[in-house]
Amino acid sequence: MKRGLLILAAFGYVMCLLAGMDQGLGVFYRSLGYCWAALACALVAIACTSKKQRWFWGLAGVAAIVGNLYGHHQNGVMRETLERVQAKQTPPSTSQTFTNR
Repeated sequence: MKRGLLILAAFGYVMCLLAGMDQGLGVFYRSLGYCWAALACALVAIACTSKKQRWFWGLAGVAAIVGNLYGHHQNGVMRETLERVQAKQTPPSTSQTFTNR
C-alpha cells in the first residue's frame, strides 16, 4: 500500500508542479494553488518512504515552495506589464462614440 501511495504522490507532485509553473499561452497568470498541492504530495511521499529517501522528497517539497514564490513574483511582473499596457492605451475620442438620440 505504501508503494502505491508513493507512486501516486510522485505522479501528483510532478503534475501539480508542472501545472503550477505553466503560464498557458503567456497571457494568463500562474496558478499557485497547484504548487501548494505539489507540496502536499511531497509531504505524503515523505511519509511513505524510508529514512534514506526522505531527503529527496524534502528537497522536492522545498522546490515546490520555491516554485510558488517564483510564480508569485512572475505574477507581479505580469500584473505590472498589463497595467503599463492598459495605461498606454488611449480611450476612444468623443467623436468616435455613438449615441442614440
